[in-house]
Amino acid sequence: MAANNRNEQHRTLRDYTIPSTASCGSSIVHPNIEANNFELKPSLIRLVQILLDSSTGGSIQLKTPKKAMELIELVANNQYMFTSDRNMKRGVMEVDTMDAILTQLTTLNKKIEKLEVAAMGT
Repeated sequence: MAANNRNEQHRTLRDYTIPSTASCGSSIVHPNIEANNFELKPSLIRLVQILLDSSTGGSIQLKTPKKAMELIELVANNQYMFTSDRNMKRGVMEVDTMDAILTQLTTLNKKIEKLEVAAMGT
């Protein structure tokens, strides 16, 4: 039993995905899902795998389950990876005078071009 437990500690996630006749029992635990319309799309799963692979600097499948869970917890707790507009300042933004003039000039140029095109069409 101790030797079997020792082998389990050194297995990587890739080892769990390769079929083995030594362990015929199912290692899949199906959690109860309370949602009515719950679906994980393959593209979402692939995106998460890419994120985790880039976080490890290699492949997540080479990690042990314990190390993989630690990495997933670390990535899930890092808020700097995801942008949020909740901390953005609301209100009126100050615009530089030159920026305002350039915007007005661009708008006027577009209107003049539309007038020229309309005049050529008649």
